[in-house]
Amino acid sequence: MNVTTSLHSASQAQSPLRPPPSSPCLHGAWFASDEPRDMSDPSGAMAQGGLSRSAPAAAHVLVVEDDALIALDIEQMLLDLGDLIVTVVHDVASALAVLERERPDVGVLDVELGGQDSAPIAERLAAAGKPFVFLTGYQSSHMARLRGALVLEKPFSAEALGAIVRKLLNRP
Repeated sequence: MNVTTSLHSASQAQSPLRPPPSSPCLHGAWFASDEPRDMSDPSGAMAQGGLSRSAPAAAHVLVVEDDALIALDIEQMLLDLGDLIVTVVHDVASALAVLERERPDVGVLDVELGGQDSAPIAERLAAAGKPFVFLTGYQSSHMARLRGALVLEKPFSAEALGAIVRKLLNRP
């Protein structure tokens, strides 16, 4: 069992907001909301008397971070934004496997993943027309290879990450 699974299992067991066991669940993903929802009507549109086009659908964010504590922190920052599905993986191979089966709307990618470069993940997202942001703890002088890419330097605030993700999703 990897760290992400055990952390999510513990948090899901205490959360009234987790999807019902019969619903498909992404590894490391669950729905966040300020109030419980009827999962047969995730948008809440039927409870409001019909379909609502004003509320954006939940966006899927792929987080690729090799440090488990940082990954957990990033995940919580994103879930606190609301209406996001967050999938967290820790290495290039796992991220590429997710991209084979899933279509995330945005990627949040650590540059260095345990000695591996996240460039193959960024290339796959770019080929699919999906935006992404690189996260790095390296000084700007060491980031020449990222020139032209959207980069958020560690450490960063929840507000900074939220602003970038909302911008990439075209949300206010």
